[in-house]
Amino acid sequence: MIKNLINKSFNIREGEIKIAFLMQLYIFIIITVLLLVKPTVNALFLSKLGANNLPYGYLLIAIVAVFTSFFYNKLVKKFSIKIIAASTIILFAGCFFILGYVVYYDILDNWILYFYYLSLSLFGVMVTSQFWVIANIVFDIREAKRLFGFIGAGAIAGGIFGGYLTTFLAKYFGNSMVIFVAAFLLLLCLPIILWIWKIRVNKLNKYIKEERKADKKPISESSLQLVLKSKHLLNLSAIVGVSVLVAKLVDYQFSDFSHKVYEDPDELASFFGFWFSTFNIVALLIQLFITNKLLARFGVSTNMLALPMGLVIGSILFLVFPELWVMILIKGVDGSFKQSVNKAAFELSILPISYETKKQTKPFIDVVVDSIATGLAGFLLLFVIKELKVDTIYITMIVLFFLFIWLLLIYRLRGTYFDAFRKNITASLGSGIKEGKVKKRSTSSYTIDILKSGNEKEILTILHHLSDNLLDVYKPNILNLLDHPSNKVKAAVIKEFYSFRNEKALKKIKTLIETNDDDEVVYESMEYLLMHSLSSDIEKFDEYYLDHKKDYIKNAALLCLARASRSNKTLEKKYKLNHRIESQIKEFSEFEDVQRKEEIAALLLTIGYSGNEKYFYFIEKYLKSKDSLLVTFAIKAAGIARYDPFIYKLIEYIPKVKYQEEVIAALQNYGDGIVKKLYELDEDDEIEEKVREYIPKIIESIGTKQSIVVLNRLLKSKNVLVRLNAAISLENIEELNKQIKISNNRLRDYIFDESLYFKNTLVSIRTIERTIKKVEKNSKIDPDSHKDELTARKALLKHLKTQQDNSLKIIFYLLSIKYADSDMKMAFLGIKNDTEESRINTIEFLENLLHADLKNELLPLLEFHFLNEGELDLKLESIPEREVLLELLENRGIKTKIHVIKLMHYVKNKTVEKKLKELAENKNPKIKALAKKNLK
Repeated sequence: MIKNLINKSFNIREGEIKIAFLMQLYIFIIITVLLLVKPTVNALFLSKLGANNLPYGYLLIAIVAVFTSFFYNKLVKKFSIKIIAASTIILFAGCFFILGYVVYYDILDNWILYFYYLSLSLFGVMVTSQFWVIANIVFDIREAKRLFGFIGAGAIAGGIFGGYLTTFLAKYFGNSMVIFVAAFLLLLCLPIILWIWKIRVNKLNKYIKEERKADKKPISESSLQLVLKSKHLLNLSAIVGVSVLVAKLVDYQFSDFSHKVYEDPDELASFFGFWFSTFNIVALLIQLFITNKLLARFGVSTNMLALPMGLVIGSILFLVFPELWVMILIKGVDGSFKQSVNKAAFELSILPISYETKKQTKPFIDVVVDSIATGLAGFLLLFVIKELKVDTIYITMIVLFFLFIWLLLIYRLRGTYFDAFRKNITASLGSGIKEGKVKKRSTSSYTIDILKSGNEKEILTILHHLSDNLLDVYKPNILNLLDHPSNKVKAAVIKEFYSFRNEKALKKIKTLIETNDDDEVVYESMEYLLMHSLSSDIEKFDEYYLDHKKDYIKNAALLCLARASRSNKTLEKKYKLNHRIESQIKEFSEFEDVQRKEEIAALLLTIGYSGNEKYFYFIEKYLKSKDSLLVTFAIKAAGIARYDPFIYKLIEYIPKVKYQEEVIAALQNYGDGIVKKLYELDEDDEIEEKVREYIPKIIESIGTKQSIVVLNRLLKSKNVLVRLNAAISLENIEELNKQIKISNNRLRDYIFDESLYFKNTLVSIRTIERTIKKVEKNSKIDPDSHKDELTARKALLKHLKTQQDNSLKIIFYLLSIKYADSDMKMAFLGIKNDTEESRINTIEFLENLLHADLKNELLPLLEFHFLNEGELDLKLESIPEREVLLELLENRGIKTKIHVIKLMHYVKNKTVEKKLKELAENKNPKIKALAKKNLK
């Protein structure tokens, strides 16, 4: 019962409780020893040498740490971490036994005090650093994420126990007994290390062991080079350095004020022991009840602000009230938050760094950076105390200065933290993600060269991208293109000059009408002529062009007239537009087989521009044509006409790729009014699924506020592809127009809904997989007896897995609206990647990026589906397959319903039969026919 309670409370899984407790006991003993020896040595140092000598101690720590780190790295390359950790424990235990003897016989000299002050500082950073290296061998990153909080609580508990034990022993038995007890407790770590290796490390798979081993071949670069190379590690190192510097300055002030009040060494040791333990109790309470909630709600970088902000408030208060109680408060903030919120946030911030790099750089940061910062603190204190001879209170001003730097470094860390995760995920994806390079815009000389001597494609591209104000700059070069051999270039030039009157251009364009037989060139020339000719020239328009002997000129003139007449009914009557259309329709109907396609295409557009419903049957006729060119122009004409009955006929062409662009352009002509009609189509069971799936894309192309509203509604569609395309369209609109903002609350609700859909699909998949296994087991006797049934189930299973993939895409498209698009695209590729490392890194990345509510909803699903971790309340064993099938019929689209109905043939149940009777009356012809067939 107690075991289950611990497992649930701390998320410890089967088989992990023993190793978790051993690791917790290991760090508990280390910190207990540290809290036994530290107050005692500090009290002896202050009593014999005074607070003024602390800065010398800080400087010596920095010097000794650099040399120790050099030799320590040599040892790491030759010996395993197991041997090094055990040897370190024996070495320091021996040192503490000797210290106890020295204190007992009161033979303390200054050099002995300095030696033990330095030894204690090295013990604190070295032994704890070794512990975390061992922890990285014992646990993988996901285990570490779950268990390090539980194990870390052991460190805080050790601080509490050690502090109070110091107070008790120092008061009743003296300082020597405190140190003897510490040495004895430290030796207890030896059997714990051996036990950890026996029950865990030695049983690891050889490949896992090789991956995690601390004595694996190191990276060729030095620790310093690795830190300087990585912006994230450099920021972390700087934060550690500044935090240690601030801590030492605060520690000096606390020690100095405390020594002034308590001059007796035993009283001072007792005072230190009591408050250090109290600080650790507060830290434990924060760790157990607050840390996880703060991390879940505010993330890593925000929680790293808690400690420096608390010290800022305390330091300002100290400037107003320079008393011991304020120093206790400041030291309390430092002692409590450093070991709880700040420690957890720091360990999380180093997670995106690769294992090999972390293994080599973390000891460097823990020992060398820590010690150098301690030395710098000593230098500052010597300068302030010895040279300037100022009061201790003014150290607070220096503290506030470094706190400001600390806060700036945390601000920078947020960017480098996510960049490190991005780099890690990208590295695991290999060539899956490539950064696009943005080409620089063409220079003027380059543009002129293209206009003079470029090929057709290059010239058309340049013309397409030239803005109106640049047309004047390149006008001479563009006008020369009217003599270009390509008709496409000529038509594009006329189109670009459409709104500019130019006599030279007008003269050339008039000539083109007579001399060029390309329909597009003639039409564009006619449009330009009608727009820019003088009134006297327009008077000749009907007698010269509308009745021209060349049919393609006559048809182009009629088309231009129809377009101009749309907003000018006087022209329509003057040139007898309707009469001319009727004549052409009659002529084309009588001699349909001999008519050029281009002439029919021009007439279709003419009818569209005329807006006369009397002739729309002609457009409808060619919408059914077998000729793709005529269908294309009929689609264009239908869009120009903006006639309601054409909407449904246009929609039918949207699944055909070759007509998609024209259909979307045609429907755009209907404007905002069509958006509501398109939404109604999604709810119409008679509409084909392939047609339904393209509705969001069409709505996106309309691009109005009403489009946003309807796309939001489509996110609740039963059809997963409609939802997917709606999410893609919303993301596209939001990216193109930053002024359009989708409500965060609404977006969150859509993500929640889609997460529930993903979960329900997961339940359906697992249930059907379970049924397939049972059927396959039963069919071993007679393989053919369940062949069709298995085929139906496997078809449904495949369909559901596709739906699940699409549902996941929807979630990430919606997240890309709320968060950075590049981050979400990378995260999607990372979670779908075949390597477990990539999926783990992605989940860690999302855990630190997403807001608490989204994280709590989404991450358990991703962990369960992609890592087979965690527990979801799916109740798979208790869900009958028929319930899953009925749920799918109720809440899914037509394709899913068809798959389910095919399978229902093999499910004998009254509820199923009742549902089939309902489906036999469905509006969709396929569902209706299939349901009736099954009932028979």
